[in-house]
Amino acid sequence: MNGWPVYQDIQQLKERGLNKSQVERQLGINWKTVDYYWEMTAEEFAERQTKAKKKRRNLEPYKENILDWLHKYPDLSGAQVHDWLKEHYGDKYQGPERTLRRYISDLR
Repeated sequence: MNGWPVYQDIQQLKERGLNKSQVERQLGINWKTVDYYWEMTAEEFAERQTKAKKKRRNLEPYKENILDWLHKYPDLSGAQVHDWLKEHYGDKYQGPERTLRRYISDLR
């Protein structure tokens, strides 16, 4: 998931003098997203993106199993995949469920 276009759009509209509510309506996005990116600098955004990529890379050793499970069971939820990884890999897998959900979303 790449938030760069959303971040840029929010910052551009902010620079034009729009307030958070106006930006939310203009872009048709949730106010929480606007609030999250509102005060964030480009450097902070880049740092967060880098950290997110590192977390997703930690899931690469499990990619083939995840893809296999998703192929066999297309309606499988991220929580279910998370549970299966813990069952199959025990202490070797320690990733947070939210990161896994995003990873699965990217795979789909």
